[in-house]
Amino acid sequence: MAYKIDGMNVSYDYSELIMELKSDVAEGLLDTSSIINIVRAPGSKLMGVNYIPIVDYYCPNALIELTEPLEILYNRDEYTDKEWEDMEEERRQILKKYRQDEPFFEKATVLAVLTEMEQWNKIL
Repeated sequence: MAYKIDGMNVSYDYSELIMELKSDVAEGLLDTSSIINIVRAPGSKLMGVNYIPIVDYYCPNALIELTEPLEILYNRDEYTDKEWEDMEEERRQILKKYRQDEPFFEKATVLAVLTEMEQWNKIL
């Protein structure tokens, strides 16, 4: 659903984020009552509307998973040195982004987030 404000249709394309969140639910990583941390686009409001779009979300245990030693999560012997280094670098980058986003977290249930995104979603 898009919203009509002063004769203009206002919407936001949430297609990818909706698919990602629904995939996490389907995989059993989350359920609709799980509380997740959402991140909104800082300093970004839709034209003429007091609405700031959601741009990302983090699962409840994201910080624990990002700070847990890789050796606890994965069998080191199954990876080459290059693959392991790449995994470590990727985690460092994700943790850095998490720390940047953390001050702006809003808590919400998966159901509330999906409902909001589906209401605003429209391919522009």
